[in-house]
Amino acid sequence: MKALIFGVSDAIGISTLKCLRMCDKIKIITADYINVAQGLYTNNVLSYVVNQQNWIDELVDICQKEEVDVVFISREQDLIRFSENRKKFEEIGVNILLPNTKVVKNIMDKVWISTKLNRFTPPSYTIDDKDSIEYPVIVRSRYYSMEGGAPVVDNYDDLICEYYITKSKNIEPFIQKYVVGPVENEYIVALLYSSSGDLKSGIVIQILEKTWAFWGKIVASKTVKNKNLFDLAKLIAQNIGHLRGPITMTFKRDPNGTYKLLGIKPMLWESQYLAAYCGLNFPLLICRLCKGEDIDEQFDYRVGITSVRNIVYHVINKNMIKLG
Repeated sequence: MKALIFGVSDAIGISTLKCLRMCDKIKIITADYINVAQGLYTNNVLSYVVNQQNWIDELVDICQKEEVDVVFISREQDLIRFSENRKKFEEIGVNILLPNTKVVKNIMDKVWISTKLNRFTPPSYTIDDKDSIEYPVIVRSRYYSMEGGAPVVDNYDDLICEYYITKSKNIEPFIQKYVVGPVENEYIVALLYSSSGDLKSGIVIQILEKTWAFWGKIVASKTVKNKNLFDLAKLIAQNIGHLRGPITMTFKRDPNGTYKLLGIKPMLWESQYLAAYCGLNFPLLICRLCKGEDIDEQFDYRVGITSVRNIVYHVINKNMIKLG
């Protein structure tokens, strides 16, 4: 089987690459429009540099030339465009395990999430809601993650400042109530759906620590079992409907013990290699589903395993993974 990973300059792409390399029956191809992307320079991996403006058509050509079976998109900014052009890939026999374009656009839009799923999310505001805003709040990107994290503000003057700083970066701001609490109250729930919409696998990961150094963000996380949170994620998925492929949700537990949904992405996540080490290799499961295998449900994984990763170098060595 041949798998192409598009977007190998950051943690998601490199983690997908690491997971796929755990199976010697998969030939891996990497591609990126960033010519210094680290995943282009990996042993025994065929790599391509594509044009940033024309990457869809160039990827189609690569897939046809290399007889690619499945494509992984690892950069969220490219996901909608890829979804809009999925037929070009499907027509040449490439398998796409992804929700339809409408669902992809909806769940990447925090305004849609806070409206459709408002009973699960913190309150959100517009910049004109001056008298009704409950502080502290954060200024986030409406559609994508923000490098360095979202700033937390506790008054309207600072909010105005951060709002227009965000706009000046060509990012559409999204104002949301900040969920107070330590980092260890944050969790990732990853779910995997088949092409027919059946839930096949899932895992809960707790964030232990986040910090920034001059080389980028460093995150420590741990696999856990949390039935209440897992059931909540499944309920949210049911409210969205029409899900296919991997779905990643981020939660934070508020001071009242309620889990608040912070975001959803229809893609794999940065610490997926930790899940693979613990027995749930999502990229390999996706490859098997794309081959048409009717895989059994897989929800068993080792708990209490911790890892530390760096978002730039994504170093996860054996001596950095230990029993918690």
